[in-house]
Amino acid sequence: MTLGKETMDLLPNLKVISTSNTGVNHIDVEAATAHGIRVGHAPGHFLSDSVADFTFGLLLASARSIGYGNKLVPPGQQVTCSTLGIVGLGNIGRAVAERAIGFKMNILYHSRTRKEEMEKYLGLTFCSELKELLEESDFVVLCVPLTSETKNLITSKELGFMKSTATLINVGRGGTVNHDDLTSALQDGIIKAAALDVTEPPVLPTDHPLLNMSNVIITPHIAANTVNDFERAYFAALDNLKAGIKGEELPYSVN
Repeated sequence: MTLGKETMDLLPNLKVISTSNTGVNHIDVEAATAHGIRVGHAPGHFLSDSVADFTFGLLLASARSIGYGNKLVPPGQQVTCSTLGIVGLGNIGRAVAERAIGFKMNILYHSRTRKEEMEKYLGLTFCSELKELLEESDFVVLCVPLTSETKNLITSKELGFMKSTATLINVGRGGTVNHDDLTSALQDGIIKAAALDVTEPPVLPTDHPLLNMSNVIITPHIAANTVNDFERAYFAALDNLKAGIKGEELPYSVN
């Protein structure tokens, strides 16, 4: 559900919208700005460590079939010294890269802007084309927000570039992946596995094939669900709310 223009029209005295989320896809920020309403959120760096920790949990669980360890499963895939491709090098992407260093991984990244200082600091390799990253990576981690540019970023075309032994991990937004295409790619052996903390829709129908595949891990958008992050996010939301009511600049403003 989106907090949109129609709702804002009904609330002429509304001064501020404050969310404890990092993403604001559920708020029509353009309409809020037009109404003179300030919008605040919890900045991404509050959640990046928890999300990065969870990302590696998904990566390891998928690579080694940890969730099916009590059953007969084929040998897993070694993570150490493999190639990791990170799509989106924001706070979360950077934190994932920092953890990958401990696994001696070859780390590639694709981003709208090249970040040379980060390359030197973390030993990253920039891929100007997404295709190059997909072709070379053993594990592809999506850390991008949902925008008009990233919607359906991964379709059958992109999945076709990936190794048949590769795993797709999404901790960004569900809408960045075409789930019909992902289902087909997994069923046809185009890629090896997927680990998703986000889906589109956010709650998949109970009969969705992805929910019954042994090579798929799905979690209900809980990567940032730690006591520490909840506390920081809610205090950020309160700080934004108090500032907005007072007519002051929001400490974590979106618009």
